[in-house]
Amino acid sequence: MARPHGHHVSIETTLARGAAREAETAWKIHRRDCVTCSRPRGDRCASGQKVWRVHAEAKAELARQRALDKAPIEGQEVLF
Repeated sequence: MARPHGHHVSIETTLARGAAREAETAWKIHRRDCVTCSRPRGDRCASGQKVWRVHAEAKAELARQRALDKAPIEGQEVLF
């Protein structure tokens, strides 16, 4: 995905994006292969709970890193 001119992404965000993608893939594979986790009700087996937790934490970290990328660098202040 192309970034708009002038928009920089930190290495932390790049790493978080990769981790989130891996965690999402692991969750999709588990959900596909697990009778309990594949139900629409949202029930999860013990393994599914662990895989889902990793997925949710990775998504939260990616969101946090993206927010940090948008914030001004610490120590920089608006001149006007």
